[in-house]
Amino acid sequence: MKRQMFLSWMNRMYPGCRSFGPLRMNPRKHLKPRPIQSLCRLNCSSIKSLLKEIVREKFDVDPLPGRALFELLIVLYFLSNGITYKVLGHAFGISPSSAHDIVRRWIKPMKAWAYKQIKLPDSISEQEKISEAFQKRSKKKGFRGCVGLLDGVVISIKKPQYDQQSYWCARKHIHGMTTLAMVDHRWRFIYVFIGWPARSHDSMVLMNDPIWKKGYFPPKGNDYWILADCGFPNAVEPIRILTPFKDRGDLTEEQKEYNRTLRSVRSRNEHVFGLLKKVFRILSGESGPLNTWTPKKSTK
Repeated sequence: MKRQMFLSWMNRMYPGCRSFGPLRMNPRKHLKPRPIQSLCRLNCSSIKSLLKEIVREKFDVDPLPGRALFELLIVLYFLSNGITYKVLGHAFGISPSSAHDIVRRWIKPMKAWAYKQIKLPDSISEQEKISEAFQKRSKKKGFRGCVGLLDGVVISIKKPQYDQQSYWCARKHIHGMTTLAMVDHRWRFIYVFIGWPARSHDSMVLMNDPIWKKGYFPPKGNDYWILADCGFPNAVEPIRILTPFKDRGDLTEEQKEYNRTLRSVRSRNEHVFGLLKKVFRILSGESGPLNTWTPKKSTK
């Protein structure tokens, strides 16, 4: 009965999603039909793929298609708007406690599924493909051997109970965590390291990152590099990182051209972070902080 009511509601409010059943006219003229993108900022094919992959993991998720789809839309709506559980429950006609349980139950399998998707390119063919794509993107094909773009971003969280000053980001006026992420030429995340307070510098987070301590990427023996901004060290060991020259007014024309070329390649990293925070606004703190987890003590 609940599944039929949900499908009927979906057909009335979101007729643009044709995979949820037959289409019907909306009896309420003041409510115009809206596509499914307005609900959770993802298209129908992405929602179906996400639902199929997560249910396949056989976590603590109801395998019934109607119930699983209903709960997945609740979680995506929560992540894309950053609203409270009270507003979330009111939007879907459930209690705040039920909305809280649904979000908690789905976050764990979604995180496990994301860890399987975010992985470094291990094979030489994949690394060569990424390097060639970045080489074509750079002006005059200046950068050779780039296998990733590294940058840091602050993720908004709730105000922690302990060590609040360490998690306070004065630049964005939010409490958050510093996250290091690396993307490839296809706008995909290939590495993520998260957990440090927002006041931690990017270079400090990198030096405590396993990829820096172990030095396993980029692989040694090959002429591969990681491109980053001035917040990271320009290093050869333990990993190879290229950063722009710091402009103090004494740069030569060759150095300025190097910085322009590097920025043209690194702009893709900024685009990925901007797109991620616009789709899932809970990460930016525009509509509210990330209230699914709160640190109890500093990770320093």
